[in-house]
Amino acid sequence: AEPAEFEVSEEWKELGEDVSAYWVEVKVFKAQVYNLTVTYDGKALPGVYELFVMPGSMASASFPDASLFDHIVAGQPFSFTIQGTDAAGNLVYNDTTANRFDLQLVGSIEVGNTTKTYKPATSVEHIGGGVYRMTFTSAWSGVFEVTIQVLGIEGASSTDVYRTFTINVLPATCAGETNGQKPYRCADGVTCV
Repeated sequence: AEPAEFEVSEEWKELGEDVSAYWVEVKVFKAQVYNLTVTYDGKALPGVYELFVMPGSMASASFPDASLFDHIVAGQPFSFTIQGTDAAGNLVYNDTTANRFDLQLVGSIEVGNTTKTYKPATSVEHIGGGVYRMTFTSAWSGVFEVTIQVLGIEGASSTDVYRTFTINVLPATCAGETNGQKPYRCADGVTCV
């Protein structure tokens, strides 16, 4: 179910001798402009009231569709973007912190008769407006675990993980390949090993 945009609580309060008030508290979760109508005894009071609700502090991020990760090829740079969100899921545009997220890839590769752990180099770039570009290039094909970690967000520790998922990096195709099964290619990006 979709989260509520707001919650309203009301109570009658005695504020002092001969002073009482009807107290209304509104907790708003969705960032937007709200038009408010104040009523008394069933009748709307005159006046136009607007409530401007801005996004809260960055607490997470929106994430691209999983199908974006279906065509990653060894030896070719791959980038995707995420947009920062607050705890209620509102997009955060005004965040200027450069190091909000960390990206890590870890996979196992066969070298000769030995299985080794492989961690391709990654980069995260704040490109403005709460948007972060994440880039990596894997020289090897195979299955990798991708971890996106939250950094410097209030209430989060440096070990909080925003998202973990697996990707399959496809083998590269290049001129020297004999049957399309080479798991990687050389640094020149053409000659298969």
